[in-house]
Amino acid sequence: MTKRQKGARPVRVSFQQWCALVELAGNSVTAGSHRVQDLHERIIRPFPLPGLASITRLAYSSVRVIAELSSTVASKISRQTQPLPPTDDPGSLQENSLSILNGVCGDYLRDHGNALAITMQIRASDPSAKRVALFVHGLCLNDSHWSEDMVAAVAALGFSPSFLRYNTGLSVRENAKLLLQQLALMNPPSSLIIIAHSMGGLVVRAGLAMAQQHRAKPAPWLEALRAVAYLGTPHAGAPLEQAGHWLEKIMARSPYASALAPIAQIRSQGIQDLRRGLAESDSSNALVLPYCEFVIAASLSSVAARDSGKTLRAAIRSGVGDGLVSIGSALAHGVLSELRLPSARQHIIYGIGHLDLLAHPEVTAQLQQWLERPEFALPYDGPNN
Repeated sequence: MTKRQKGARPVRVSFQQWCALVELAGNSVTAGSHRVQDLHERIIRPFPLPGLASITRLAYSSVRVIAELSSTVASKISRQTQPLPPTDDPGSLQENSLSILNGVCGDYLRDHGNALAITMQIRASDPSAKRVALFVHGLCLNDSHWSEDMVAAVAALGFSPSFLRYNTGLSVRENAKLLLQQLALMNPPSSLIIIAHSMGGLVVRAGLAMAQQHRAKPAPWLEALRAVAYLGTPHAGAPLEQAGHWLEKIMARSPYASALAPIAQIRSQGIQDLRRGLAESDSSNALVLPYCEFVIAASLSSVAARDSGKTLRAAIRSGVGDGLVSIGSALAHGVLSELRLPSARQHIIYGIGHLDLLAHPEVTAQLQQWLERPEFALPYDGPNN
């Protein structure tokens, strides 16, 4: 893997990617024109002027013909072009833009064979390493968003950094299955730890539950797993997506807004899965697994809230999360009761937001404190308590 770089660089878009963008734009215009036409016709329906409806249909049909023709031509050219290898420039504006696009509509891109769809892969610093730390990013992100200080701190503990790159627009379950396939292709490590942020934690949990439930003999990588740290993972769901779901239902009840309700539905299945958290991944009833689990939550509350002597339960009841995930959801409060994580494996960081968990020094320090335990480097010989 090349050295991870900072800062945005000029976008280098290939001819195939330009075709894929034109294809996506054409499909979007076609679908959007149906919605706008529907709304337009509902508005003018009380005013039956002669020929108005015909003119409206002709105008929108002309737009769709041009859009569909452009999309079809671009699609054929794109599919006749040699597929591009994944970019190995995770800090570039191109990579960041692709990550966002896949988070928003990655399932659509994959289902329609669009060349912009990201294919899951593990970027390994050293494919032959025996002690591996796998970093799993969240929605619309990629491995360039992990703090270099955090990665270096974990590497200083003797773990070779690897990064999962995946299409965050796919469902949690589908990404979990793909993750298992990627882990099976790894050179079996002797010690493995996983650090997952946000949606990445749901993907990891779902994958681990599948690996445990559907294999008579544990996979080598599962036997090597020592610890998993979840940073801001919405175990009980993300309030923002829950609000979006209710907005979609409210729009559907209005005679005019209902024409635009399908637009609210274009958000990817990955985003929609955030609404129910573990309930979408079938992992809430997973058995207790023989490795350590750690959870970190963030709160936008000031640091003074931390120093006020609040108990963990009081902090959870406060409802103040990181802007996207509540403290209770990030700590899996009431969701994973069978794990009963001791307070020593839970940590709340005050005065930061959701994305700050990827780079905040306190997160790095807490991970170091948890992961420097010597048993994480040794072959498994019993549950880690």
